[in-house]
Amino acid sequence: MHRKTTQAASDAVPPDAPRRALFTALWLWRVCPSALCRRQKACRGDTNRCLEERWHPLVPPELKALVQKTLANEAAGMTLQEAAAAAQASLAANRLQAEAFDAPAARPFVPMRTQTRALPDGGNEPPAGPNPRPPRHRGPRMRTL
Repeated sequence: MHRKTTQAASDAVPPDAPRRALFTALWLWRVCPSALCRRQKACRGDTNRCLEERWHPLVPPELKALVQKTLANEAAGMTLQEAAAAAQASLAANRLQAEAFDAPAARPFVPMRTQTRALPDGGNEPPAGPNPRPPRHRGPRMRTL
């Protein structure tokens, strides 16, 4: 009986195994300062330290969102391929929505000082304010000894 419990305990998946597998799949071991990770070409070090020092600064935010959505879709019961495709479609829709939001308005903005006011007789009044100076003519540059 004792042997079975120790075998079951050794067969249990460590809590950081999914994160370790993710870091290995993204090849973060290539930038890891740990020689053990580089030698085994897999994440073998402290996953919390790797998360703070390598995952956050090195992985682009779009890839982080893709991984997060894929894992959430997979946890919801989709296969890995379905989850990845749904995550990519969701991110593409979000990107299109963000681009539409950031698009310039149909009528360009004109600052107030360059606008003209319409006069009652239908003409336009030039913008108020000082007239800009004409460019100053400069002669050739000469060096004297």
